[in-house]
Amino acid sequence: MAYIGLGANLRPRRKNCLLAIELLKKTPEIRVVSMSRFYETEPVGVDTTHLFVNAAAGIETSLLPYPLLDMLLQIEHKLGRDRSKGPDRTIDIDLLYYEGVKIDEGGLSLPHPRASGRRFVLAPLVEIAPDLNIGPEGETVAMLLSRLPEIPSVRMMDKGSRS
Repeated sequence: MAYIGLGANLRPRRKNCLLAIELLKKTPEIRVVSMSRFYETEPVGVDTTHLFVNAAAGIETSLLPYPLLDMLLQIEHKLGRDRSKGPDRTIDIDLLYYEGVKIDEGGLSLPHPRASGRRFVLAPLVEIAPDLNIGPEGETVAMLLSRLPEIPSVRMMDKGSRS
C-alpha cells in the first residue's frame, strides 16, 4: 500500500486533482483504493497568493518506489505541471508513504520528510489512514494532526464548490 498527496492552486483546482486520479486509475500497475475529500488550504512554503486544493489517496501498486515516483511525475507533466515556472501548479502529486520502505536517497525520501508537520497533508490523509505510522518516532497520522496548530487554515470544501 502507498499513499499520495495531491494539490493544485491553478484553476480548475479540484478538476486537476480528479484528472490526476483518473490517470492513476488508467495505469495498469496502480489501483486507487481510497480517496479523501477535498480541502482548501493556504499556501505553505511557496510564495503565492493562490489558495490550494488538497486531497490524499491510497493506492495499491506493483511498481517499486522509484518507478512509481516517475509515473507520478509523468502524470504531473501530462496535466501541465512545469516545475521551472514558479510556485503555482496545475497539479502536485507527492509520494507520501510506501509500505515497508524507508529511504532517503536519489531524490526520494519515504515517508515524506515534511508530511508529518503539514496540516494540508495530514487533514486529508487522516480520513483514509488515521493509524498510518508516518511520524519520525512512529506517530500515527491522527496523532500528528492533533498536535498541529490550526494555522495555516485548512478547510473542507463542500461538494458544490467548482474551484
